[in-house]
Amino acid sequence: MTPPAGPDFIGIGAQRSGTTWIYRALNQHPQIAFGARKEIEFFNDARSFYIKGGVSNYAKGVDWYRDQLQLQATQRCGDISPDYMWDSAASARIHEHVPDVKIIASLRHPVDRAWSQFMAASHYIHIADTFEEALSKHPELLERGLYFAQLKPYFDHFPSTRIKIILLDDIIQSPQSALSELHGFLDVERLPAESLEPTNTSGDAPRHSLTFRLLSRTRRLADTSWGARLWTSRGFAGIKNSALKALDRFHPREKSPQYLTQEIRERHAPYFKEDVAQLESLIQRDLSCWKL
Repeated sequence: MTPPAGPDFIGIGAQRSGTTWIYRALNQHPQIAFGARKEIEFFNDARSFYIKGGVSNYAKGVDWYRDQLQLQATQRCGDISPDYMWDSAASARIHEHVPDVKIIASLRHPVDRAWSQFMAASHYIHIADTFEEALSKHPELLERGLYFAQLKPYFDHFPSTRIKIILLDDIIQSPQSALSELHGFLDVERLPAESLEPTNTSGDAPRHSLTFRLLSRTRRLADTSWGARLWTSRGFAGIKNSALKALDRFHPREKSPQYLTQEIRERHAPYFKEDVAQLESLIQRDLSCWKL
């Protein structure tokens, strides 16, 4: 059998909205495979403001992308890269190269999403002392929650039957049902997953911010073919886990001094009101659960 020309499905984001859970849950299915890693980031040029360095992977060409995907004729192949939704060029590029691909987008309360990205960014670089200061310096934190504006190009390029929208609320409330929906959308057998543990989407501090930074920077190794094999190897995963266990034993866990409050949600909700109203019409779903 000849491997496909590209991925069968692409997860486009949104960032901090359950994409890691989707990746881990789908990766447990025997009929689904991912390439070298989550977040190959081929179709996008733009990245989060706190990710420094690197060049556009798109300039490396389609052959590089196919090599990263490690395409298999016997499995559905996926690419989950949350910056695709944010990058204005990505939808057209995806349609040009894989016009029949299926699109998955996961969304969450836009203020919660902004807060979670703020907390994640604070572990890469010191961006601000408070959430409000961070918003004034990095408007992207709120702008990434304007989902209608980011999803509309995908609905323009692809039929709605090839786009699956899932809310983080769905994942939290009934993870097995959410996974079953994804299996149905991808046309694979609906199988229960061995583990559906939630990932850290709350924006809480990771166990050790220094280790988090080091591992995040080490991830750049995966941009090379030999680095990709290293990054995904069981041996390297064992080293990472052993390092975290050792730190757990000898160093107390770090805690976040800031918390998302209802007052913060209500203060910034008006920013998203019009976009959410348009989004409800676009995806044909009531979003009153976000209480904007």
